[in-house]
Amino acid sequence: ATSVTCPLFHYHPALIAQAAATVDRLSGGRFILGVGTGENINEGPLGFAFPGYQERIARMEEALQIIHRLFDGEKVDFAGEYYTADKARLYSPPVSEIPVWMAAGGPKSATFAG
Repeated sequence: ATSVTCPLFHYHPALIAQAAATVDRLSGGRFILGVGTGENINEGPLGFAFPGYQERIARMEEALQIIHRLFDGEKVDFAGEYYTADKARLYSPPVSEIPVWMAAGGPKSATFAG
């Protein structure tokens, strides 16, 4: 098994949801989606703009709303501050409910993760 978290602000949440659903189907329902707000250790030296924590957590909140709705089989219309979706849906839904685990490196993220 391997463990990787996806920094949500690099990709549209619908793409993450579809990729997760595809891997879930390929693995027979054994996929767990790991997400995080990102870290600047690898991203900064590569020239990625690295938003502050408040923006990253706000993006995470919006992204997770979209991802969970897509996992639930909804056709998603969404107009947030960071993401939009117009009748987005998963064309290959997951085999089973995909658990979503959040990486947390501090108390604020741990509180957000629940």
